[in-house]
Amino acid sequence: MNNLTPNSFVLFPLISAAGMEAKMRKSDFIVDDSVPPTANSVDLLSAFSKKFPELWNPFLTLLELDGEAAFRNSDEFVNLEEPLPEPRIPKEDADEATKGVAKFEKKHRPPFTKPINDAVRQAMREAKDSKSSPSVGRLVQIMLSSDCNARQMLLSKKSVEVLDRAIAAIPSEPSTLPDSNSMIEGMQAGVKGLLDKTWPKLREVGITPRALEFNEKHYAENPDYYRGRINLAEHLQRPALEEKYEFSQKSGGCLHAAQNEARIRNAPEVTLDHMFFSLLQPGLETTRFMAEKGVDWRKWREEMEDLIPNYKEEGPRFPPNARSLGMGFPEDRIRPVNPSLSDFEGDNRFEQWRDKVFEHEKMYRPRIFSDLLWVIPCFNEPETLAYCYLTGAGITVEEVKAETDSEY
Repeated sequence: MNNLTPNSFVLFPLISAAGMEAKMRKSDFIVDDSVPPTANSVDLLSAFSKKFPELWNPFLTLLELDGEAAFRNSDEFVNLEEPLPEPRIPKEDADEATKGVAKFEKKHRPPFTKPINDAVRQAMREAKDSKSSPSVGRLVQIMLSSDCNARQMLLSKKSVEVLDRAIAAIPSEPSTLPDSNSMIEGMQAGVKGLLDKTWPKLREVGITPRALEFNEKHYAENPDYYRGRINLAEHLQRPALEEKYEFSQKSGGCLHAAQNEARIRNAPEVTLDHMFFSLLQPGLETTRFMAEKGVDWRKWREEMEDLIPNYKEEGPRFPPNARSLGMGFPEDRIRPVNPSLSDFEGDNRFEQWRDKVFEHEKMYRPRIFSDLLWVIPCFNEPETLAYCYLTGAGITVEEVKAETDSEY
C-alpha cells in the first residue's frame, strides 16, 4: 500500500477518497493529539459510491436499493473495529527505504484496514499476472467478498445470494490511468472540503487570550483604525519595521484593509471578496495590472459595493478569516513549477517525477511583495465574486503569476 507504482495510480482516486471519508467523520484529527483515523471498508464503499457512480448505480439496481437506503444504518458499521494489516517484516538485505516504511508501519496506525489492504494487493497481483492495469471494480469485488464491515452493512438489508450476485456483476475491466492533472485536482478538491469542515477549529488554535487582550486594548485606543476604509496605496508605503519583515508587513497591510471592509459590513468572517474589493484602489499593482488588461476596475468596485453582503446585526469586532482567505496567504519565495507525471517515461517515471519535485523544493528565490499576489488565491474559489470578475474578463492565474514572479 505504501509502495504504489505508477500503474497503481488507477486505484489512487478511490483509496485516497476512502481516506478522506475517514477524516471527514473525525474532523478534529488535525487540531488534537490523535492520529489520523484508519479508513475501513464502509469508508471505501462510500467513496466508491461518490467517485464511480457509473459502477455504483448498476450495483444498487441489482441490490434493489437506492443510495440513501444502502447507507441508512452506516453508523452502526462504520465505527465497528475492523482487522488491521500485519506490519511488514522486511528482508535482511532490504534497502533502507523499505526498512524505514516497515518501521513507520509498526509504530503508527495504518491508513487502511486489512480488508482494503488485502483487496488492493490482490487486485494489483491479478493485474500484474494478466499484464494489465488494476481495476477499481475488481478491488471493490474483492473487498465486498471478504468478511468486512461494508459487507455486513449490506447483508443487514439483503440476502447473501442477492448481494453476491450484485458483487459478481460489478464491471472489473482494467481501469484507465487517470491524467495526473485531474488526479491532483481531485486531491485538491478533497483537501478543500476537509479544510472547510475543520477550518473553524483550526483558526481557533492561533487565538490566545493575550492576543485578544492586545487587540481589545489597541481597538479602544484607536477605533477608527479598525472601522474605516484604508487607503492601501499610502498604507503600503509605510517604512518596514525591519527589512526582513517587509514582505509580511505589507501582506498584513492588505489583510488589515480586508478586515476593515468586513467590519464595516458587520460580516461574520473576512473573505476573499473583501480582499479583492480592497485591492480595487488607485495606486496599487492590482489596478495597474487590471487597467493594462483593459478592465474598468472602478466599475467593478462600484458593482461589488452593492454585491458584497451587508449584515444588519453587528458582527464580531475581530472577524476571523474565512478558509479561502486564510489558506491563501502569499509566500515570500518563488518555487519552480513542478512537472507533470506525463512529462516522464519508463517504468520508474513516478520516481523520476518525485525526485524532480523534491529537487524543486530546494530551489527557490526571494519574492518581492506585490499586492497583486492577493489576487492569485481568487482563482481557486469559483464561488467568489472575484473569481467571476477575473475569469469573465479573460484574466488567467498564469498571467497574474507572470507579473508577480517576473525577474526584477
